[in-house]
Amino acid sequence: MRESTALRLQSAMRDTVQRGTAQGIAKALENTGWQIGGKTGSGTALLPKGAQIDGWFAGLIFDPRGKARFTVATFVRQGGFGGGNAAKTSAELARYIIGENVKVSRSGR
Repeated sequence: MRESTALRLQSAMRDTVQRGTAQGIAKALENTGWQIGGKTGSGTALLPKGAQIDGWFAGLIFDPRGKARFTVATFVRQGGFGGGNAAKTSAELARYIIGENVKVSRSGR
């Protein structure tokens, strides 16, 4: 992949958090200098009790210089849409990885 393509992809991943489906974690790394960007996803899992929504979030954790340093991917079975619990779980993991021990609030759990 060309560097220019990689940079555009990283920008799109940051936009998903700042203005897109993962806005719920936009402030998760606030005041740390670090950023998170990613892609959310959701799907219907058919279970004996009916359909449930599985969610996932896959992303990058950027250091204060803007360089992608870590990857994170979270799948939450029956956890709702990817921009919800899956993204919040990834943000908590990001905070742990960079040494910040503050939990990201979860609504409805």
